[in-house]
Amino acid sequence: MADGDTKDNSGGKMQTEQIVNGFNRLRQDQNALSEKITELEADVNEHTLVEQMLEKLEPERKCFRRVGGVLVERTVAEVLPAISSTRSQIVTTLKAMREQLEIKSKEIQEYKKVHKIVVRGVDAPDMPLDELVAS
Repeated sequence: MADGDTKDNSGGKMQTEQIVNGFNRLRQDQNALSEKITELEADVNEHTLVEQMLEKLEPERKCFRRVGGVLVERTVAEVLPAISSTRSQIVTTLKAMREQLEIKSKEIQEYKKVHKIVVRGVDAPDMPLDELVAS
């Protein structure tokens, strides 16, 4: 009988570890999305700044643009539409990623609800550890 109890306890422990690992994986995915969104927001700001600066210049003025790691010489008239197009593509991607982040956040909340996960410091900021374990 003791062997059966040991199997049940280790099985329960394994299931708990799987739940925690699943939750951590979801949070890592959420963090990766957040980091990528932050990076894309910086790219949009940079493209907007460059676009605003180029709009003030004469269209035939020469400028340089990095394409695939190579610096190429073009005119403002050639570069400005490309910068605008790239910025709008980034904005579209950013919108899609924000929607993915919202879906991932809902998925995490549902996972927490189903598995009765309480994150100390977030869901129960003032609850002592022993009360969390007892719940």
